[in-house]
Amino acid sequence: MTDRGPGTLEDELTVLFVDDYPEYAKAGVEYLERTDDAMEVLSETCAEAALERLSMDAVDCVVCDYEMPTMNGAELLESVREDHPALPFIILSGHEPDRLAPSVEASAAVVLQKGSGTHTFEQLRSQIRELTPAETGFCFDNVTG
Repeated sequence: MTDRGPGTLEDELTVLFVDDYPEYAKAGVEYLERTDDAMEVLSETCAEAALERLSMDAVDCVVCDYEMPTMNGAELLESVREDHPALPFIILSGHEPDRLAPSVEASAAVVLQKGSGTHTFEQLRSQIRELTPAETGFCFDNVTG
């Protein structure tokens, strides 16, 4: 038995993982890809590069650290919402959620608190899957009758 998650070819996802601490981002990317066969994780170390990536690549979910230089997670979220209002967005923070900018709560972003070990990454994987349900292939254009 493997430790693979529920990912299948039918529910492939592309996740953008943004964290200014490269080692943390690398650990997150490796955990998510190792535990979910159908998850491809792109990584950036600053919000500006993340915005550029979003303008070029199709992404199903953004995961972002809250504390980053030049643009924090709340500011990145605000910028992302301008062009991608429905894109699932998860903020990882070492702070209690009530210490984050009020705009985070108002935006319907999910906030997860960073912790040690793989528990945080497993919560993250679960949350990504919950926010980005698999496509069913159903389309009203295909209904006849």
